[in-house]
Amino acid sequence: ARIVGNGYVDGQPFDACPRQVLHRAVARLAERGWQLRTGIEPEFFLLKRGAAGQWLPADDADRLDKPSYDLKSLPRQMGFLHELQQTLTACGMDVLQLDHEDAHGQYEVNFAYGDALLSADRVMLFKLAAHALAEARGMVFSMMPKPLANQPGSGLHFHVSLWRGERCLFDPSDGDTALSPISELGRQFVAGVLAHAPALCALAAPTVNSYKRLTVGESLSGTTWAPAYVAHGPNNRTALVRTLPGRFEWRLPDASANPYLA
Repeated sequence: ARIVGNGYVDGQPFDACPRQVLHRAVARLAERGWQLRTGIEPEFFLLKRGAAGQWLPADDADRLDKPSYDLKSLPRQMGFLHELQQTLTACGMDVLQLDHEDAHGQYEVNFAYGDALLSADRVMLFKLAAHALAEARGMVFSMMPKPLANQPGSGLHFHVSLWRGERCLFDPSDGDTALSPISELGRQFVAGVLAHAPALCALAAPTVNSYKRLTVGESLSGTTWAPAYVAHGPNNRTALVRTLPGRFEWRLPDASANPYLA
């Protein structure tokens, strides 16, 4: 069981409570008739300590040169991944996908999108659940942006859509496809995210380790997948904002961010 609550002091909403901050932001959108919905994608590592004290993937056999979507690694961690999926489902989350990412010992979970507040609540539940389940199996669960210097880092990608009864970032006349023209509101939305990228970075990638992820360069797998360019592109993982059917993917955040503030 869990209780999700807002911070109050002397019966008044506490200004510095991150969940109250998001409440206020959502209310400002509602005044304009808008609702922000997000689908947040956590990437994470399952690690263990080596004999010399170094951090290693928990799965000793996870050693492919290019491990992205490595199918053989999934059965070896199936016990943890299946228990994670069952736990999150029992808590009301719709888990859509679990996969191996492009670093040794790195995985990603995708769950259904919801309004911004619910989505942030779900990220917090995921972190608590995954940490406890990994610990029970003798593993270390890590959402550090860049735990291994020679491997790709972990992001916390936000899939973002704005609604006024229906989605309103794209021209709805041809039905939310990857080629749907971006609406005027959608162009303004992306322009704002790009214009405020430096300030948003302070909230969405707030640690020194965050900046070790946000680099251009190669890793063992050949790429970092990091959004190192303040740009907007339809299918470019190095761009800060990526266009997808009916939504944008904001690739800047990592899990050291507070999801409510982000």
